[in-house]
Amino acid sequence: MRTASYTLFLLLAGVIISNAETPAKEPGVVLYTPYTQISVPPGQSIDYSIDVINNSEVVKNVAVSLRGIPKDWSYDLKSGGWSIKQLSVLLGEKKHLSLKVEVPFKVRKGTYHFRVVGPGLVTLPLTVTVSEEGTFKTEFATK
Repeated sequence: MRTASYTLFLLLAGVIISNAETPAKEPGVVLYTPYTQISVPPGQSIDYSIDVINNSEVVKNVAVSLRGIPKDWSYDLKSGGWSIKQLSVLLGEKKHLSLKVEVPFKVRKGTYHFRVVGPGLVTLPLTVTVSEEGTFKTEFATK
């Protein structure tokens, strides 16, 4: 009985010591924009200013993409004037992204959800509410 108690004590002490030596999970990459929910009319362009913040202790290569955006909407994701798919962020620093989303004229009134994604790292959910029914034909008049 005494041997079993001693073995159990050593086992528990080992678990406690190994957990105490395990480093805390480091913070990672954060995507930030103050404008996460916007209301616009059809045909409007939306310019998002997004910061990619590296709170970790190592350099992070962040692949960025847009997921869930309606197929008839267009967008452009840039940093430093370049269209990008990945950027590198030094530890403790941030990089700036510009996301331009074009809401088409032919669109239904409603709420649309999509997200900026850094696979395996972070997701930034965005919501666009189209405030009125879009026009499906244009009129042209002259005098």
